[in-house]
Amino acid sequence: MKNKYNNSISLKKINFLIIFFVTTLLFLIVFLGYSATKEHFKTQDIERIKVNILNLGYLVVPVIEKGGMETLLPMLKKSVELHKEYDAIHVSVDDKIVLSTSQNGSVKESVYVNSADISRVKEDVSFYANFSYFDKEKNIELKLIVDLDAKYLLNSEKNVQSLIVKYMLYFIFVALLLFLILYFLNVYPLMKLNNNIKNHKLKKLRFFVKEHSFLYNHFMEKYNEIADLNKNLEEQVAIRTEQLSKTNRLLKEAQELTRIGSWDYDLEDGSILWSDELFNIFEVDSDEFTPTYETIMNFIHPEDRQSFQEMFQNAIKQKCDYSLSYRVVLGNNIEKIIYQKGRVEYDMLGNVKRITGTAQDITQRYKTSKELEFQSKLLNSVTESIFVHDLDGNFIYLNEASYITRGYTKSEMLGMKVQELDYSDEKNSAEIYEENLANLQEQLSKKEKAVLEVSHRTKDGKILPIEITCKLIKEKDKSYIISIARDISELKAMNKTLEKMANTDNLTGIYNRRKFEEIIKIEMERSARYNSNLSLIMIDIDHFKRINDTYGHDEGDNVIRKTVEIVSKNIRHLDVFVRWGGEEFIVLCPQTESKNASILAEKLRVAIESVNYETLGKITCSFGVTSYIKDEDKSSFIKRLDTALYSAKDEGRNRVVAL
Repeated sequence: MKNKYNNSISLKKINFLIIFFVTTLLFLIVFLGYSATKEHFKTQDIERIKVNILNLGYLVVPVIEKGGMETLLPMLKKSVELHKEYDAIHVSVDDKIVLSTSQNGSVKESVYVNSADISRVKEDVSFYANFSYFDKEKNIELKLIVDLDAKYLLNSEKNVQSLIVKYMLYFIFVALLLFLILYFLNVYPLMKLNNNIKNHKLKKLRFFVKEHSFLYNHFMEKYNEIADLNKNLEEQVAIRTEQLSKTNRLLKEAQELTRIGSWDYDLEDGSILWSDELFNIFEVDSDEFTPTYETIMNFIHPEDRQSFQEMFQNAIKQKCDYSLSYRVVLGNNIEKIIYQKGRVEYDMLGNVKRITGTAQDITQRYKTSKELEFQSKLLNSVTESIFVHDLDGNFIYLNEASYITRGYTKSEMLGMKVQELDYSDEKNSAEIYEENLANLQEQLSKKEKAVLEVSHRTKDGKILPIEITCKLIKEKDKSYIISIARDISELKAMNKTLEKMANTDNLTGIYNRRKFEEIIKIEMERSARYNSNLSLIMIDIDHFKRINDTYGHDEGDNVIRKTVEIVSKNIRHLDVFVRWGGEEFIVLCPQTESKNASILAEKLRVAIESVNYETLGKITCSFGVTSYIKDEDKSSFIKRLDTALYSAKDEGRNRVVAL
């Protein structure tokens, strides 16, 4: 950058010019002053001499008129003696000297002189003036001539010169002194400051001028600020330089570790620069191989060259970044997969100047990717759900079956947690997950695998029962759970069917005697624990054998179903209705005392009797009622119930007997 002060004049040159100008000015002042002063003194002398001559003439005339020309001589001599500048005084009449006297006493007589005007000074040595006097009433013209002493005048001029020089020297001295004072007050501090700045030796300076002190202190503040900024800048530059050096080292190490090389293609001269790692990737010696567009194309697999060239040329044409993968064939037919990225750089006019980018050896990653792709296909072909999640429930991996069977997309389910799928009628999803996780950890503490049975809610709200086989894996100090989930909906339905078949009566659909045995045990324990009432009602269809024998088993089955229908409509939801066997039924009534159970039995008896069958007419039932006695066993409880029923039959049927 061109310095904008290059055309400025330095302070030293300015001082030299000022000194030269002041010296010249002083010389002119002295010369002109001397000439003017000399002329002034000379003019004053001439005027004084003229005045003296006139005064002398005015004195001479009365003396001549009074005593004659002879009486004039003493006066003239005295005048010569008094005026040292006079060399001689002459009196002429009719241009003839009639009387004269001089410093040495010589006299000029009968000498004729030419006429001259009083204002005329000839050679600055002779002055004369015309006068007149009366002699016997006759007006006589005379001239008074004064010759000046040349030596005296010369000495006088020298004295004048000495005086002038003296005063001029005084003036010069005062001027120089003033100049020096001004110089030391104004110029010298600036020169000293300039010298200190040049030598970078800024120190405290004393100034006599307040403004100089202010300017210097202000300058020092700004200079110190700039110096501090410069120091900080130098430190930052040093730090950045060190960081850049470290970054370059790290970049080189990173390129070696990641197998990423960098390149720079200058389109103006066609030169290509490679980083060290790029030479390593292509397995060539940087001292022997020079990368060019042609030599690089020779490395690229023949089947990939066209796509490479099209991508490269399109990036230049469109002025856009690009990336592509291609194969290269190296020595010994070694084939590698290269992933290349490039960025186009262009000038302000839009002309492409260079392309820079990176190239990475992704051969191993490509092979690994292909293997993972194959493994993923295998896992996705499995019909069972396979998923991996961390201990917080975040999904890490899902196969196709895991999200398809639940009605989600892969991205949707990856954004969910296991807790959002878990379902239970009695607990929320978080509680279910915590319980399942605790169960899983307990099982895994004893064996390698754990098996859990859970329910998942699908996206459309359906409940999906599944059996999960889990295993805990650790990766980098973090635990994950890998699970294989099997849909057990059909198994559950089958088990439910089998359970229903095992616990219910095929004809009526109510619980059978086997299920009753389970329920009565539980209810007796509850009654004993909480000291609550528990009653049983046994129902027997009167003359049922005769119905079967007379009207057939179908009509008998119809009577049984109708009886079950009537009883089911008239008992509570918490009451348990079972088929005890043949035409006998039992109603288990929790939290019900014997009296209320008898009332219910009577209600049922009336309801059954009120039904009129088309072929049979009316039928009746006998009822036995009893309540649980604390600490008795099931056998005695059932036996007492059976006794009550037979009492009702013995007493004529169609009645309720309570014991």
